Order: sequence, then structure tokens, then C-alpha cells
Amino acid sequence: MSEETVQNPLELPSNRAIIKKMIFEMKFLGIFGVISGGLVSLSIIGALFGIPMLISSLRLIDSAKKFTSFMDSYSSDDLLKALLFQRSYFRFNFWYIIISIVIVILYFVAIFMFLDKFQEMATGGNPLFS
Repeated sequence: MSEETVQNPLELPSNRAIIKKMIFEMKFLGIFGVISGGLVSLSIIGALFGIPMLISSLRLIDSAKKFTSFMDSYSSDDLLKALLFQRSYFRFNFWYIIISIVIVILYFVAIFMFLDKFQEMATGGNPLFS
């Protein structure tokens, strides 16, 4: 068996280019999320959705900064912090989507219940008219 020399994957220009592009995209999504989260938060009800969006977007921007720092220093601490910030972003978005789905389902259930009551009131509760 021959031993292979393990090369630092960041020494390859193509890998560095991929990470730099990812950093740009993370910053773009983060800034977009901060702006849209801020706009959504202008109303009281919107703040329920806007504040988590704002927080998760700030975590994504922090992650991009730590990835940039990691690209310069190769510090394992910077990489760990970047991954933790990124994990926080994805966790926020995971729960945001789950809660949004539940709210939409509850909304449709409420609409169908309202329509059923409305139909019952319109027909006078007589099942022959339905």
C-alpha cells in the first residue's frame, strides 16, 4: 500500500472559488433577509414573522464573515464559528417553515369551518337545502 499525501483542499483554486462564491451568496441572502425582515416587522402582526427572519439573516451574515476570516487564516476556530452560525440560520429557517405550514393549515381549517357555518346559516340549518 502506498501512502497518499493529504493535500489541504483549500489550496485548490477551484475550491477557493466555490467558497468565495458561497460567501457572496450568503451575504446577499443575509442582506436581503435583513431588509425584508425589517419591512415585514413594521406591523405588529408582521413582527411575529419579521423578527425571526431578521435574526436568522444576521446569523447568515455572521457566518459569511467567519468563512471570509477562515479563508484568510485557516483557523479551525473561525471554521467552527462559521458552521455554528450557518447551523443557527438553517435551524431558524427550519422552524420558521414548520410554524408557517402549521399556521396555513390552521387558517384553511378556520376558513372551512366559517364556510360551513355560513352555509348552515344561509340554509336555516335545513339539510334539504344543502
